[in-house]
Amino acid sequence: KGQIPPELSKLTRLRTLRLNDNRLTGTIPPPLYKSLTDLDALNLAGNKLTGKILPEITQWKKSLRELYLERNQFTGTIPENIGILRKLEELYLNENKFTGTIPPDLGQCDDLKELSLYNNLLTGELPYELSKLSEMMYFYADNNTLTGTIPKWIGDFSNLEDLRLFKNKFTGQIPKSIGDLQNLQMLYLDSNELRGPIPETIGNCPKLREVHLFKNHLEGSIPDSLYGLNKLEILYLDNNDLVGSIPSDGLEKLSNLQFLYLNENRFTGDIPSLKYLQKLKKLHLFKNKFSGKIHGNQIIKLNQLEVLYLDNNQLTSTLPAEIGEMQNLLRLRVDSNKLEGTLPDSISRLTSLQDLEVSFNQMTGTIPPEYASLTALKILSLSDNGLTGSLGLNMKKMKDLEVLKLHENSFTGAVDSSICKLVQDSKLNELTADCFDSKPVKCDCCTQCY
Repeated sequence: KGQIPPELSKLTRLRTLRLNDNRLTGTIPPPLYKSLTDLDALNLAGNKLTGKILPEITQWKKSLRELYLERNQFTGTIPENIGILRKLEELYLNENKFTGTIPPDLGQCDDLKELSLYNNLLTGELPYELSKLSEMMYFYADNNTLTGTIPKWIGDFSNLEDLRLFKNKFTGQIPKSIGDLQNLQMLYLDSNELRGPIPETIGNCPKLREVHLFKNHLEGSIPDSLYGLNKLEILYLDNNDLVGSIPSDGLEKLSNLQFLYLNENRFTGDIPSLKYLQKLKKLHLFKNKFSGKIHGNQIIKLNQLEVLYLDNNQLTSTLPAEIGEMQNLLRLRVDSNKLEGTLPDSISRLTSLQDLEVSFNQMTGTIPPEYASLTALKILSLSDNGLTGSLGLNMKKMKDLEVLKLHENSFTGAVDSSICKLVQDSKLNELTADCFDSKPVKCDCCTQCY
């Protein structure tokens, strides 16, 4: 801790200075700029350094290749003359408080491979001069307030592996030139104001492992070429205006997918075949217009699945018994559909299940007594169906239950005392039933009677 001693400037032959991840405060001592002209690598990351980067940074032009100043509290603008550091290969300025625009002069750093500017207060557009950085492999400019369009010249970064421009204010369309990035593995363009279609050329990036395009205004259907990206592990297209159906065998080549988020769009048609996605851990399809049935012979193959959100669609038929074979399932939401039939007994085998939401369907029959073994449940939502029978289910082992919704059904009788005990123990904080006035359920502990 303390300040960087200016006496370090006496080490005039110093090539490497690493003081990262300490508790240093104050500014970079001006003598260091003038005296350490042989510096090859400077790492001051992860401290509490303040102040501006002085224009005298140009004194390091002779040999500086690595400059790590991230995770500090530097302010002011990035020096306009920073491009004079022609040998710079790695520049990390992220997680500071830099303001102003990205200096066009950075385009003079011909050898720059890694540029990290994320989590600052930068504004303006991406300067055209950056297009000269043909060696660029990692470009991070997310979490700023950058504007304008994502330029076509981004496709000139032929060595680029990781592009992160999310959480800015970029507008316009995703350029077709994105398909020229054949080494690209990570694409993060989410949380902007992008419009138009996902370009078909995205299929020309065969190494893509992660695609994050959520929270934009993207339109049209998913391009067929995207279904051929067989290295994809993460595909986030949620919160857009995408339409159309997904081909029944469209996901066949995406066997490496672990996270698939298509929620909050306007997709229609049947849920596509899922039997190929045996590595899938989370599937979000909620708030679309999917129809048809949930195919038990397909979901039974998703033995790694932890989260299945199918709510707020137009699904019909029954809840398949095969769901009980998904032993890793933690959360199941199928509420707000048109499902019929009874609650499958097999769900009781999901001993790790924490969230079961089946409300707003047309389910009938009783609550299977085997559900008392779902001791990990935190949310059980069965409201707004046609369920019948008594509410004498003993839930004393459901010690983690926080929400139990039973209202708008045809239950009768008294709520079991084990449920009221959970309310008294202050764990179960939302308990609803049809217990208002002369309704058929008696409940002295409900938090709300309907």
